[in-house]
Amino acid sequence: SVLLYGNRFTGALPSTIGGWTNVATVDMSKNSFSADSGLPTEIGLWTNCEVLAFHEAGIGSSIPSEIGGISALKVLDLSLNQLTGEMPVE
Repeated sequence: SVLLYGNRFTGALPSTIGGWTNVATVDMSKNSFSADSGLPTEIGLWTNCEVLAFHEAGIGSSIPSEIGGISALKVLDLSLNQLTGEMPVE
């Protein structure tokens, strides 16, 4: 698990987080990431992730289609951000 809730992190999420391929839970809620950068497409590599929470994390842009590749995903919380577009189905 990666639990980085409420740390006031700023800036863009690095693409290197794609290397967390065996993570089951990621919670980066209540941070201040860059609204311009959004979620990196590399999160699609987290195929074993069951819980993905970026609640009120300051992220923007569109939801990457790669998020649909997280086959184990059971809980997705992207609430209270500045995301645009539609939720990918696959």
